[in-house]
Amino acid sequence: MKKLFAINIIFFFALSAFGVTQKGIVRSISRPDKQGELLAGAIVRIRGSHNAVETNEKGEFSIILPNKQNGDAFALSSVILSGYELADKELIGRQMACSENVSIEILMVNKNELQKEKELIAQKARQNVEIYYEQRIQEFEKQLANGQIQQEEFQKKVDELEGKYEQFEPLLELMADKYARTDISKLSELDIKINNAIENGNLDEAQGLIRSKGDFAQRENDLRTQQLQNLAVRQQLETMQQKLEEEEKRTQEIKNSIANDYYNLYSIHLSRFTNDSAAYYICRRAELDTTNAQYQKQAGQFLKNIMGQYQKALDYYQRAQRHASENSEQMFTVLGEIGQTYLYLKDFSSANNYFSKALSIAENIQTNTPENKAEIYNSISQLYYFQDDYKQAQQYQTKALDIFIKKYGNSHKRVAAAHSNLGAIYLKQNKLKAAQQEFKAAIDIEEAINKNPSKNLAAYYNNYASLCLYQNELEEAEKHFQKAFDMYLLILGKDNNTTLTVFENLQIAKKKQGKPYKKNIND
Repeated sequence: MKKLFAINIIFFFALSAFGVTQKGIVRSISRPDKQGELLAGAIVRIRGSHNAVETNEKGEFSIILPNKQNGDAFALSSVILSGYELADKELIGRQMACSENVSIEILMVNKNELQKEKELIAQKARQNVEIYYEQRIQEFEKQLANGQIQQEEFQKKVDELEGKYEQFEPLLELMADKYARTDISKLSELDIKINNAIENGNLDEAQGLIRSKGDFAQRENDLRTQQLQNLAVRQQLETMQQKLEEEEKRTQEIKNSIANDYYNLYSIHLSRFTNDSAAYYICRRAELDTTNAQYQKQAGQFLKNIMGQYQKALDYYQRAQRHASENSEQMFTVLGEIGQTYLYLKDFSSANNYFSKALSIAENIQTNTPENKAEIYNSISQLYYFQDDYKQAQQYQTKALDIFIKKYGNSHKRVAAAHSNLGAIYLKQNKLKAAQQEFKAAIDIEEAINKNPSKNLAAYYNNYASLCLYQNELEEAEKHFQKAFDMYLLILGKDNNTTLTVFENLQIAKKKQGKPYKKNIND
């Protein structure tokens, strides 16, 4: 009998469309006081592929893109390095053209350094705003003293200025984050000076530097001329690919420079409360490149959150939706913003539709985090609240609160806000003790994390005190109305309607206890 041998058979398959090897580098951003560094050990993944590569000591990587040819589109699914995050938060999912000859560059930022820079930029911006605020008040007072305006017009001007002051803070973090993530190695010397001036609160200097570049109409005309030249090059000089790439690069530099300056001017006017001008520049940037989903989204956010122009905001959001990558974090954010806009328009059916789409994407995106779901749960809770369905509102707000607690612990402003929202929902259901507990929880958290007076804390005091007053817990009501009044008086001034309302509530609590009370805030 013949001896049988075990034979291992190896099959070889044709690899005619094996793919393209895409090269790249990962480095940290350059800042005024620190050069960017090549980052080793970063894990890079491509969407649609299970492969992952790690950057070498020079920050370099190469990865095979299966079944791709030069010029085909690809996108990153994640870039991970301990202690770092992507400088461009919306890079994941963005379409890029693969090339064996052109390396891609991925910029990251140290999380600790980012936070410090954001806080420093925000602090300087606040100082600058305070100076500008005081200057404007002094101008109004001078006009009143000289008889140029009457008391009624003076008060109107002060109230308008205070309203703009209140609107500034929510956008400050976004502005600080944008500048703290800026890689100055990508900027010209003049643009670096502009960025530094804005980051340090020297707004007049920044505005002068921007003006030194010339008239915007002429610069846009130069851009159009450059684009026409590119078209001629593309049509007539097909063999001069290198020249064409140089021209395209120059075009993008011009476009980026104009876009950056539109954003810079937006930031300047935002800091000065000239919201109409801020809206103009953020929208001009969006119109400069209508395929840039981020530009469209930011224009929509400003129009929705600050200008209250919901229908116009929808136009920009829907344009962003058309150009955002499917199942990306950017698409998730845009859908949520569209849902919020429909909510403000009281189109509850459309709002619910977009919240559902966003929630579906939150299940699928590679960068999915629990906070993504919590944001949508919070919005859905708001949707049901506006429709008087408080049981459903409570259910979704509780889900959001649970996620925020797991993510941030019990000491975070998002947790405090969720407790306050839940208190409002309980109040609508006449669950007074539960509402009181939630309002008190919001106070305790905000007091622990924020040592300075704030409108959030003042609102929490007022909510809690109002409920105590309703339940005839007069000493508690008086104590917390007093705290709310003191904060509103410091932040908003004695003539603000909110301050006056809290003052009246405080006097009611005193009167009910038989204590001396004031009939007028000036007494």
